[in-house]
Amino acid sequence: IMCERRLVIVKNVESYKDDAWNELLPVIESPIDSATLVLVASKLDKRKKFVKRLQENAILVELKKPFDNQI
Repeated sequence: IMCERRLVIVKNVESYKDDAWNELLPVIESPIDSATLVLVASKLDKRKKFVKRLQENAILVELKKPFDNQI
């Protein structure tokens, strides 16, 4: 069964070096309409240019671990 959309999940992007981000940059700046790209990181340095590009061209969702009294 073929789907109209594809979901691509990339984990541990916080460990990516500049070369890896440079390869992802065209996809970030001109996303493919038929795909959803999810980048998963435990923590991102928001000062880096690649994160700033993400903020400009994507929807960033920050999920924090709840405290014990919130569960």
